[in-house]
Amino acid sequence: MAKNSLRVFLFLAIALMLASSASAIAEYVVGIVPEFQNIRMDGVAEYEVTIRNNMDDTEKFELYSPDVAWDVEVVPASDRIMEIGSGASRTTTVRLTPLYVNPGLYGVRLNVRVSGKNMLIRNYLMVGVADINPPPEEYLPAIRSIISMDSIIDPRKEATVKLELENQNRRDMPEIDVKLRSHVINSDYTTSLGPLEKKSLDIKISMDKMTSPQDDVLKVLIFTTAAGKTYQFEAMPFEFSIMNYGGILEDVKETKLLMKTTRVITLTNEGNGDVIDVYKIQKGFIERLFTSTEPNAKRLREDGKSYLGWPVTLAPSETATITVVVNYRVPFGILCLAILIALLYFIMRAPVTAHKSATVLATKEGGISELKVLIVVKNRSAMEVKDVTIIDKVPHIADVSREFDMGTLHPSKVLKHEKKGTLIKWSIKELERFEERVLAYKIKTRLSVIGEFKLPVVVVRYASKSGNPRSTHSNSVVLVST
Repeated sequence: MAKNSLRVFLFLAIALMLASSASAIAEYVVGIVPEFQNIRMDGVAEYEVTIRNNMDDTEKFELYSPDVAWDVEVVPASDRIMEIGSGASRTTTVRLTPLYVNPGLYGVRLNVRVSGKNMLIRNYLMVGVADINPPPEEYLPAIRSIISMDSIIDPRKEATVKLELENQNRRDMPEIDVKLRSHVINSDYTTSLGPLEKKSLDIKISMDKMTSPQDDVLKVLIFTTAAGKTYQFEAMPFEFSIMNYGGILEDVKETKLLMKTTRVITLTNEGNGDVIDVYKIQKGFIERLFTSTEPNAKRLREDGKSYLGWPVTLAPSETATITVVVNYRVPFGILCLAILIALLYFIMRAPVTAHKSATVLATKEGGISELKVLIVVKNRSAMEVKDVTIIDKVPHIADVSREFDMGTLHPSKVLKHEKKGTLIKWSIKELERFEERVLAYKIKTRLSVIGEFKLPVVVVRYASKSGNPRSTHSNSVVLVST
């Protein structure tokens, strides 16, 4: 019967083994011979592991197993780290000794990693373990199992693990415990198998929606009891990944009040992984001058556009707040003040202006002897100005010519004083709005004036809108003989 038991285990192993346990990627290849072994609980399984280095450089390869239920020994021990040249292969021996296992079928993990690089191949050494003294004339439990599920899992949704079970002999197994284990899955299930029965189980798995993105391996352990002994079987581990979903949710609250806009931006990471990003808003040069932020923003430029940017690092469910204030109150206040000043200026300024100029007509002995004086009087307001009197003075060293240009307004009075000079007066009954008058006269000096010759300001008197007398002055004129 012992031989029959071994045959049953061999049949089970052949059914479970993969087409090849060699994992291959472009950089290096791992081959394992034999693909399956049957041993007793006091036996040792031995495999030949061959590694081929397809990379351009010589690399070091590490062999190790994370499985603590087995003694995994590399023979010789120095081969735990093997140095293999480019294009070369090397073979070593790996021995498995059961430590804390029951009779059953197992896949013992053997990792082959390239030292110093993020390169790893997971291999499974398939082995069947039989009892040392099996009960005579009785079928031993033998269960074949296959796992299937989506390779990428969304933690927000319920996942389904499909487990195919097959009773490999005629023993009735009324109670079978199925344990699903991984970093994120921990589920137990109880079922049964009749003689030679095949059964498909759909096991629903729910997990925390905030489960972080990661790579994981699902192991399915199957336990059944016969004759007071527990037998354990393992399905080929299934590798899967928890997907990264979601991202940053933006919530903006805006308040506008008298030329000031305040935006409070709340950023929330609604995903299941950390988010490292730069949050940015477009701002032109002028707008940036009147913008303040908390925390301080950095100026960014992309595709010819200017932005304000904030580096954001958020863990799942974490939030960050950004405050942006655009305040035009100061420039608006300055503009209003300027307009007010301009309005007051136009309201308060004198409606009548006078401008005085002089031109040298003749010189004598290098000095000024004759000149012409022009006075331009203008009503720059939109209202008529009445009772306008223009008074000019000529220094006592000069005399006013009695000849006045045609087309100009003649003085109403010319009064001469020996010491104070000559007083010239023009009278205009009214100046129409925006009307301009040009007054002209000539003077001759009694002596040639060498150097500066200063003509005093013109005084213009007029009646305001309310009838009150007001006055304004022109500029003074300074002539220099050359």
